[in-house]
Amino acid sequence: MNHREILRAMRNQFPDLAFKEEHSPHQSGWCATNPADSCRYMLGRTWPTELDLGLGVLAVCMLNPSRARLRDDPTIRNLRGIALANGYASILVVNLFAFSSPRPKDLDAWLRTQPPPDRVNLDVLGRVALYLPNRLAAWGKLTPMRRRESVFHQAKFKHTHTLGLTKTTQDPRHPLYMPHATHVLPVREKRDHER
Repeated sequence: MNHREILRAMRNQFPDLAFKEEHSPHQSGWCATNPADSCRYMLGRTWPTELDLGLGVLAVCMLNPSRARLRDDPTIRNLRGIALANGYASILVVNLFAFSSPRPKDLDAWLRTQPPPDRVNLDVLGRVALYLPNRLAAWGKLTPMRRRESVFHQAKFKHTHTLGLTKTTQDPRHPLYMPHATHVLPVREKRDHER
């Protein structure tokens, strides 16, 4: 599916979400939030080079969204560079948790007060896994609480690629400080003797 087909399918699947779009000569963007705008469930970006690159849409799952909506933040700008360097001209960003905040402490407080799991977010992750074959896990190092609360979300997303793994926890690396030349790496299946 291309980015337009993804947007159309997601609008049909999630009519209660608030979808916003913006188009310019350099980039088209869209996002889907809850009506209160406290949770962002999806963020899409595409660049005019889509037909030249041929790999289509890269789905990316990170920890939780910042306040980026139609304007890019540093993480989305860096992710754009990585995606383009790897032959993708569109990204669809989803998250293990939909709660929007640039501060990890706010996410932890939210997790302690919310009845997990967020059914809408689980449905979004499942749809992305169904529609897109290239799914990059990029949530960074997880604390024990975040790991415990995200088990169902990780299983729904079924990632196929990473930017490498963190040294201490073997979690998928986050894209913010990664160079644009970083390769999107396929997930290696564990052999029987490694399990």
